[in-house]
Amino acid sequence: MKTHPVIRGLAFCLLAAIAPLPGATTQFSAEVVDTRPGGIKTGTFHYQDKSYRIELPEGGQRIAVVVDGTSGQMRLLALSDKQYSEAGAGEPLALYADPFALYASVAAKHKTRAEGSETVAGFKCTKQVVYEDEQVFATGWVSPEIPLPLKVEIPLYGRTIELRGIAPGAQDAALFALPTGFTVLREPEEEPLPDWAPQVAKAPELAPPFQKTFAAGSTIRLRPQGGRHIRIVGRSADGASCTFTSVGFKDGRPRANPIHEQMTIDGDTEVTTTRPESPTEADILVIRVSAGSVALKVEAVDPSAPSMPAGGAGFQPAADTVAMFSSPPVADMASRIEVGWTGPGNKDDFVVIARENDPPQKWASRAFVRDGNPLKLWAPSEAGEYELRYIVGRGAKVIGCAALSINQVYAKIDAKNSADAAGWIDVNWEGPAAERDFIAVAQPQQKPDACVTQVAVKTGNPLRVRAPSTPGDYELRYVLWRGAKTLATIPLTVVDVEAAITPPASVKAGTLFEVRWEGPGYPEDFVSIARADQPPSANLSNMKLRPGVVAKIRAPKEAGTYEIRYVLGRGGRLLAKTTITVEPATP
Repeated sequence: MKTHPVIRGLAFCLLAAIAPLPGATTQFSAEVVDTRPGGIKTGTFHYQDKSYRIELPEGGQRIAVVVDGTSGQMRLLALSDKQYSEAGAGEPLALYADPFALYASVAAKHKTRAEGSETVAGFKCTKQVVYEDEQVFATGWVSPEIPLPLKVEIPLYGRTIELRGIAPGAQDAALFALPTGFTVLREPEEEPLPDWAPQVAKAPELAPPFQKTFAAGSTIRLRPQGGRHIRIVGRSADGASCTFTSVGFKDGRPRANPIHEQMTIDGDTEVTTTRPESPTEADILVIRVSAGSVALKVEAVDPSAPSMPAGGAGFQPAADTVAMFSSPPVADMASRIEVGWTGPGNKDDFVVIARENDPPQKWASRAFVRDGNPLKLWAPSEAGEYELRYIVGRGAKVIGCAALSINQVYAKIDAKNSADAAGWIDVNWEGPAAERDFIAVAQPQQKPDACVTQVAVKTGNPLRVRAPSTPGDYELRYVLWRGAKTLATIPLTVVDVEAAITPPASVKAGTLFEVRWEGPGYPEDFVSIARADQPPSANLSNMKLRPGVVAKIRAPKEAGTYEIRYVLGRGGRLLAKTTITVEPATP
């Protein structure tokens, strides 16, 4: 299916869809916030009975993504042009353009782990991380009350989609239908003509080499040179975000889609692009500044000459040029490694740690070169032989590598082998203390990234971990957070605790009365009065317990037979109960 140029630009940036969850809200609207490296965009979201519509600004107009919940068909609407493209469920265009489907797609192909809960848009969500080995593909914040993630984060694109301001209610059916007067978009035979194309003929022509700053709206021309390439190095003139396009023109039309030739620069980073067009391939080379103020350094270079002259940085390498590294040849598992690099420094280039036989698209850890020099990368969580690689982002080509050995790390934990239910366990530990490593209490069959309770090792040594509320056989673990790898375990038996309560035999309705108690007296524990059919966590009146203090609770206003309970607050377990008679209040 053909796609509008603005739609194509959107398609390579957005994320993907997920099936509705049981019991979820089926009709609502919301604000959608799209955070990208180039900025933040806001739009609208509508959901009704599995169908939904996302509307966002893109390329100077608004684009709507409409998904039919029954057939899975997706339409991309260019609203001002009254044109649309469509694709079936699972087709590449549908996956790229639907703002929640990439999450669902990668989640179906890779491992997921829960990393606690967070509140998003007022809903309690489970943070679900989609990963394989050390690579995180996506993170979704999922609530059982909403039929798709309230927030999705894609590290590869540095991008986050989030729903805010959920407003339940019926939605207009017209939002999910194809508007009248829209026509199917046909792919042009030639590359699209940008709106600034009429300015090209009158733009000044400059001859390299030159260094000059250009403001937004500036257009310049250069002549291709036989046997030489035009190298363009750009940076922000004032530290603010800026964007420029470089593209060859032939017979008055661009030879490539200008949207795909845009370069956006954030902060004090520097980007480089090389135009290899010869005079027979392009009549003119055009540079157009569309946003911000850009400082450009332009020169004609011999493509066979070294690409990194002394003192230069950020130049596109020749085909046979390699990138170089300066870093320790050995590192511990899950440690932070500083890697110095020499290479082209293009915005989308990155350095990875990968196994020797891994393809360029697979790695254990990655950092974009735009993040600095030296870079900081996480070592893999599996010991063995790896290599550092410099990868040119456009084309995923490896242009330099260096050997790297990852050492095994070890841990040890020491604690008593038994604990009271919901009690505290003092744990002494030894280990790498890498970022977010933790001591966990888990059931023996649970995976390393799952547990009943946990405490970060950086909390202290020794540290205190809370035992589960349910008696049984468990184990204490030292878990390497990166890679979810268990480094040490010892068995733990959790024994039950007992409690007793002594209330009066009867009390008057609405009066305050005392309850003597015995039990663990944890800060969350309480004594309550409840109906017999109420679960332990529900009650009519309660008081949190403090050691040595007699509990005082208020009787219900209605006479009858009730229960006085001692409830283990952590886990909501009923430890003791007895009946009490509430008599009518004295007239």
